[in-house]
Parts: sequence; C-alpha cells; structure tokens
Amino acid sequence: MQKHQIGQTGFWYDIEIGQHNHHHYRRPSWHSWQRQAHHLPRWVKLLLTGLIALCAGVGFLRGCGELHDQAVKQLPTDYHKLRGGRSDIVKASTNPVRYATRIATPETTNDVGDTLVTSLDSWAENSNAIDQRYVFLKSLASGKEGQADLYIDKQDGSTVVVKTFNAIARNHLPLTIAHNFANYTTTWPAEIEASLLLGKHDDHSGYVPVVDYFILQTPSGWTWALVTPFIARGTLAALAADEHGSGIGRTADELDAFYRPTFEAMLDQLRDLHVSGYCHDDVKPDNIFVRHPEHWLLGDLGNVRHINHPWHSTRSWMRQNQWRDCRANDLRRSYKSYLWFLRRSSTDVNQFDTDFWLGEKDWSQMYWQYMESWVSLANSQDLALSHRAQFMLQEATADHASLVFRGDCGSGMSTLNLTEEDLGSELMTARLAIAEGNGYGKGYGKGGYKNDHGYKREAEPEAEAGKDGYGKGGKGGYKQEKNYGGGKKGGYGGGGGKGYGGGKGGY
Repeated sequence: MQKHQIGQTGFWYDIEIGQHNHHHYRRPSWHSWQRQAHHLPRWVKLLLTGLIALCAGVGFLRGCGELHDQAVKQLPTDYHKLRGGRSDIVKASTNPVRYATRIATPETTNDVGDTLVTSLDSWAENSNAIDQRYVFLKSLASGKEGQADLYIDKQDGSTVVVKTFNAIARNHLPLTIAHNFANYTTTWPAEIEASLLLGKHDDHSGYVPVVDYFILQTPSGWTWALVTPFIARGTLAALAADEHGSGIGRTADELDAFYRPTFEAMLDQLRDLHVSGYCHDDVKPDNIFVRHPEHWLLGDLGNVRHINHPWHSTRSWMRQNQWRDCRANDLRRSYKSYLWFLRRSSTDVNQFDTDFWLGEKDWSQMYWQYMESWVSLANSQDLALSHRAQFMLQEATADHASLVFRGDCGSGMSTLNLTEEDLGSELMTARLAIAEGNGYGKGYGKGGYKNDHGYKREAEPEAEAGKDGYGKGGKGGYKQEKNYGGGKKGGYGGGGGKGYGGGKGGY
C-alpha cells in the first residue's frame, strides 16, 4: 500500500503560498553548483558529457529530418493524370483579381438558416464586401493554412464560403491561365487546382464543388481565395451530433442500415480517385460534408497528392499514424470515420464498443475484414508493411483497455479477458492474430483451431489437428513481447517462445 506522509507532498501548497512569502530561503547560487560539480568523479563527468552530447546529436538529427520531411511535403502535386493530358481543363476565373474594401463585420447577422432580411446593397456599403459581389456574414474558422468566412453571393443570393490561404502555394499555375496572374505570382495552392479538377462546378462529382477562385487584394496585401457553396448540414461530425440529439434513439445497427449505402458510394468515389493515381491523404469526419443525409461529399482537397509522392515515404508521415500505402491509408481512415460516426450517433456507446470488439455485427466485420485483407497484402509484398500492420493491430488491441482474459486458456494467459465463447471464436483470430503469413502460418501454425482446453474449431484445409494452443507456429503470424505465451504446451503459441506463437510465428 502506498504511504502518504503529511508534509512530504504538495497537498498543502495552495494554502501555504502566503507562508512562503514570509520566509526568505537562500537558494543555491550558480557558483555553489559549480563547486559541487567540480568534486564529481572524472568518470561521472565524462558519462554526463557523453549523454548530453548524444542527446544533442539525436535531437539535431531529428530536427534535420523534420525539416527535410517538411520540405518534401511542400513538393508540388502532379495533376497531369487528372487533366487527361489537356492543359485547358482548368476553367479560367471570370475575375482573376478581386478587391476587398475594408475589414469590418456586419453590426447584425442572422442565423445561417434564416432568410436574410437586411438590404444587401446597404449592408455592402458598411461591410467587408469583395468587389461588391460577396458580402461578409461571419467568420467560420481559421488555422495555420488559412481562414474560412461566410459570405452572401449577391449574384444569386446564395450563401458561400470564401477560403483564403496562408500556406505555401506549392503548385505551378497551368500555362493557360498563368498570364491572368502574372503580375502577382506563378504558383497557387494545390487545393484550388484539385477542387477545380475533381469538384468541377456541381456536386455530382462527389466532391465539394467550386463557385469561384481569384486573388484577393486587400489593403494589407493579397492572398489566394477559393469560393465554395456553404453546406448548411455541415460535416459528418455535425450529422453525428444531430443524430445523437434527435431523440429518436437509433441503434448502431439501425444507423448502419440507413447510412451504409451512402458510405459505400463515398468509398467508390475514393477508389476512383485511387485508380486515377491520387490519394486524399486527409479523410476524417470534418472533411466529409453532408449535402443531405444520403449524399456525402469529400472536401478539403489541399492534401491530395499523387500516389508515389515522396511525402508518403517520410518518417514524419508515418509518425502521424499514417500508412506508407496512401490508398490503403485513405480507406482505413474512411472506415474509421464511418465507425466513429456510428459510435457518436448511437444511443449506447458502451454497447457499440462491445459489439465492435466482438466483431459479430456487419459494420464491425466490415472494418476487421478490411484490416485482414490489407495485412495479407502487406505480408506478401512488403516486409516493412507487414511489421507496420502488426504494430497497428497491437496498437488497436492495446486501445481496448477493458479486454482481459477470464479463465484458464493455456499457460501464460493473464492479460486479456474475454468470455470462453469469445475465446473459441474467429473474432479472436481476427483481433489478436490478424497478421497473415502463408495462410496464417500454414493454417494457423500446424495446429488448426484445437487446444487442450476444449475450445475447438475446424482446422484450416492445410492445417493439422494439434495440441498446442492455436498451433505450433509457422512462418507468419502475430508476435508480441512476453504476452500470451506459454511453455511448450500452452498459450496461443505452442512450441515455446514468447508472444502469440512459438517457433517463427503462428499465434
């Protein structure tokens, strides 16, 4: 039991502050520290100096690597495949340069969904109008890459979003429109070009469409601006909040039955992008826009890059929990975004978590089956991807802190806890040993699904009935340090060894 000593902790600090002010403690001077350091043994000094030098060297190399990766990130995206070989595919702006009068906000603003009752003409005289066409309503968001504001388009009375950019414009302007901006720049943000090529000017493409783009000249300077329709329903995150607060109380199964076709349509759109040779690179709920509940659009295309862009191979990219294969990464993030939506929308989060980890629901199986198929491909093609996949699985398993084994399931099993029915199910195979190598280690190691404790399953076609947990190993499988092992007879592994399997792998 931990001992608590009165006066030895900071428990009383907040009420003793005044007391400290009345006592003047003599703090050790720099010279006293020098004197103490001078009396240290020589080997201690050398050791400390070496450690400091090592840490400084590692930090310096890490910093250099980060700078290099950020430079790689800013390399332009090659959109020639999307253009289809045509240089005139990007439509020229009707007004290449527009002007903002002054920075101001309306004295009164209406809710987004209400009808605008103030005269636009009188409002424009006292607001931050852009060329007397776009009338400022309010700011929406701002970040390191730019700012998004809400405007009224006087041309048709619609509400639009004007996004201005702070980030580096990393793509060169197409020759067909470069002359329109020659007095300002020869580059523009990749998001504008991607939006023009993918979003076109309608939302039938599955991407947020483009209304206009131009250079915005203000008294303080100029910046690129992209105009898109305002989607009143917001993003997938907003839809989740609406569903949860609607009072209908739909379960995850009911939500999935309604929204799965919409999600599948968005996935098809993403796969088409991959076939074209590009990745979105930033799929998440905040970048999936809801035109209406049965029509979702992909937005925020500023990170769209060609598949073999060097950024996908950098350590900085993979440290952000991204996969080297950007196509698989896009799909994984899509599945996770959809499951996140179901979880936030459902009435019982705890039940959702249970169903997700049990893997018996269709929406849960959808995710785990994708993970299995990707890991299989990784193992067959790229050893580095295989290791990454195994790490991702380990990370996913560790995230579920409440999963602990109950009962005797072979020696060495004391960390995870599932029911006996779960233990004998394929779910355990999918969750804890998703890495596939040569048929899950030659048919789940050479032992099939049979162990000494009665949890029997049919063996794989290539597997032999065995007595050592889930088999005797194999050439693949999921291996982990000092967990779930077992001597020569127990655990998930058989054949001894540490981890999910003995020998060279297995379970």
